[in-house]
Amino acid sequence: MNQPELGHLIATTRSNRNLSQESLAESCEISARTVQRIEKGTVIPHAHTLQSICNELEIQINANGRAENTIWLAIIHFSSMFLILPVPLIIWAWKGSSDALLAQQSKQALNFQLTWTIAIFAWFGICTSAIFLFGISGMPITGPQAVGWVSTLWFVGPIFFGLFVTYCSIVNMTRSISMKEVHYPLSIRFWK
Repeated sequence: MNQPELGHLIATTRSNRNLSQESLAESCEISARTVQRIEKGTVIPHAHTLQSICNELEIQINANGRAENTIWLAIIHFSSMFLILPVPLIIWAWKGSSDALLAQQSKQALNFQLTWTIAIFAWFGICTSAIFLFGISGMPITGPQAVGWVSTLWFVGPIFFGLFVTYCSIVNMTRSISMKEVHYPLSIRFWK
């Protein structure tokens, strides 16, 4: 893995583990300035320094310098496209204890998937209730026009939800493979 991706991966993982640069440097027996320079991408660390940092942060890097978990990261974010909640949950339970990055991104994907699953069900519930209420009430906006308008929203809303979820999933899948920071907007943080 080349700089600045390596530095970004180390900085993100360190931040997600609530470690300061100083505490990481102390536990790896290197200077805080070295950690700063590695995270900024201005230097490529020596092999023993990189190994020490990777061991401390529980990052697994293969002989080519790529993170070994890229396929798992891609699967996690691909599952978000279809809101398949068990996929990141299983990967988090299976591999999360040995890989901090997988655990962190599994939590982000789960938060996103759960938020948007709830949003879709809420949307259908609200629209179905509105169709029912407009259909039986004596309000001046009742009748076929009101029911037709709400029925259209019942179908159009999930299309927009689907486009947004697909976009976020594809962006985060490519960012995770490139070892860049992943961010799911508009998610409730059920797991931190």
